[in-house]
Amino acid sequence: REAHPRHGRERSVNPATAQHGGGTSASGSPAQVSRAAMQPAGVDPRVVDDLEAQLSSVRELYYNERESQLALSNLVREVCEMQNEGQIISRIQVFEAKLAADREQTYSYQQQVTGPSVDQALGRRIDSLSVCIRLLQDKGLLLRKCKQAEVAAAQAQAAAGQAQAQAAQAQAQAWASHQNAKGQQVDVARLRAEVRAQMESEWMGREQALLQEMAVMQERFESARQELIRKDESIIMLHRELAAAKSHANRELDAREEAYGPLVEELQAQVEQLQQENYFLREQGGAGLGNG
Repeated sequence: REAHPRHGRERSVNPATAQHGGGTSASGSPAQVSRAAMQPAGVDPRVVDDLEAQLSSVRELYYNERESQLALSNLVREVCEMQNEGQIISRIQVFEAKLAADREQTYSYQQQVTGPSVDQALGRRIDSLSVCIRLLQDKGLLLRKCKQAEVAAAQAQAAAGQAQAQAAQAQAQAWASHQNAKGQQVDVARLRAEVRAQMESEWMGREQALLQEMAVMQERFESARQELIRKDESIIMLHRELAAAKSHANRELDAREEAYGPLVEELQAQVEQLQQENYFLREQGGAGLGNG
């Protein structure tokens, strides 16, 4: 058996061909068995080539769908777990490079393969990567907005603390003024009441403004969190749709293998039988010449 060059699968090698060097006679002569002599009687070689091309196209579809399903399953889990904006940016760059490679591969297949199944499979894979890149970008933007909201809330809390410190400082100043006024026989009670009323009024106004700003920030943060939850749900729905696409592709692959599998096996058996008969005729001819 030999390894498949792309997917690691194995293909069988004809024992007669492997033993005698793929059609070379046992005596080492350069004579080659023609392709027409290996074809079954009454079967056009183009039919065999067309069947082999269709079978290769179906296999390529299955491998692409399986790789796409596995990659997207891992991607859905990874996107749900990502909370680092730098990591999200790095993964977006990786997926964009993969998307460019898949598009180049699609163009190459379009130049070589005419079967629509290969193009559709690669097209769905490219669409899935594009959707995941957009979801990652949206999640990164939402995380950035959440961080900005947290920073703004922290700044608002710091401003409120500063206002409280200023109020405490004003009360200390009022108390100092009260002590000075007592020494100078001034109406300390009136002065302190005026200063306290003024500072409390200013502090209450600032505190109310900060509380309103914090409420707005909290609403924005909650809205961003709900949007993030909706994005996660859309990722899960995408995963389900991809699972359904994989099931459809598997059913299509089974149907094609059932339709073309027996005919291909019969043709291969006839080809191997003709090769063996040709080999026996060569052996008998060589033996006849030796006896002569």
